[in-house]
Amino acid sequence: MQRVQKGLKAHTFAYLLILGLALWMSFTSAQGDIPEPLMPDTVTTEVLGEASPHWVWVVDVNFLGLTASKALLVDADSLKVLGSVSSGLTPNLEVSPDGSEFYVVETYYSKGTRGERQDLVAVYDGKTLSLKTEIEIPAHFSVVSKRPTAAISSDGRFLAVFNMRPATSVSIVDLNNHSLVGEFETPGCYMLTPIDARRFMMFCGDGSLQSISLDDEGQVIARERSERIIDVDGDPVFEHSTMIAGDIFLLSYKGMVHQIDVDGVAPSLVKSFSLLAEGEEGWMPGGWQLISSYDDKLYVLMDERPADTHKYPSGYVWVYDLSEEAVVQKIALEMPAQSLMVTQDETPLLLALGLIPELELFGVLQSYDALSGAFNGAVDSIGITPYLLIGYQP
Repeated sequence: MQRVQKGLKAHTFAYLLILGLALWMSFTSAQGDIPEPLMPDTVTTEVLGEASPHWVWVVDVNFLGLTASKALLVDADSLKVLGSVSSGLTPNLEVSPDGSEFYVVETYYSKGTRGERQDLVAVYDGKTLSLKTEIEIPAHFSVVSKRPTAAISSDGRFLAVFNMRPATSVSIVDLNNHSLVGEFETPGCYMLTPIDARRFMMFCGDGSLQSISLDDEGQVIARERSERIIDVDGDPVFEHSTMIAGDIFLLSYKGMVHQIDVDGVAPSLVKSFSLLAEGEEGWMPGGWQLISSYDDKLYVLMDERPADTHKYPSGYVWVYDLSEEAVVQKIALEMPAQSLMVTQDETPLLLALGLIPELELFGVLQSYDALSGAFNGAVDSIGITPYLLIGYQP
């Protein structure tokens, strides 16, 4: 038996030796046909041109993997993606007024989904999308991304970041020298709506509104609180808002609009009015970032819907003219959307962001002429579950 095994081993070795020699001879005879070695790829960085008012950042919170969110820069004219950056857990993003930088408020954990927490404002170059620096900040409000969790001053000097741990507070970042100024408490008040270069507004739990004023060093110098304006139990408002001619417009779940004067010492109510005419009682706002404006017109995501579906997408955009005090246009969207934005230039675009309805996944960005409502086109596969739109100033 041992002689048989030894014989088999000897035959196997001889076979492998012959096969190896044959392969070597085949290789050497074909050397003349071997192409030249491929040169290694060269990594380069593209440089974007001047920022366009039709550029828009789409923030994808990625419900399938919240720690792997991203932000995509889209040219709404060509409907092409210009670039993207990673953005950690439940991020927010702000763009400097001149477009030279943008800032991502983000959270990371040392072991992915657990471990030591680190909160940052990542500062990026606006033309190369390259990281310039990181600014460590106190733990900010980690919630599905909403625009009012951060606010940039109108002159681009300061970034305010909302915190809840569970007490509420605000961190102030100096964007000129990329440093943290400090943190101050805001008992009972939450979210941030920018007013001007040194002021922003916050919602308060009793239905009042509070304005916060900063000095040129980013320190708080005044807090002024309004009377109760919002019916927080009967008809609360969405956190997203819009500004026209210096007034802030808040939208309620039932389609009421509250016009807020923020020129005075404390915010004050100018007037409240309904978007609904007689016979339209079944229509209500719905979505996420669901209100925008252009000139003296409000743009609101609307649909016929039952109560308590205010976070569901909408199939229409209603255009309310403040001077005529009426809805003057109803734009039927090609597909439902949960967020919208109107660009602020001479040829404004209405951008509507939604998910493929059958899947409730994968972003679709639709573009319309904001004045006529004409559909321009759409681009799909914009992230997994994108929810925010952040534009550039003209």
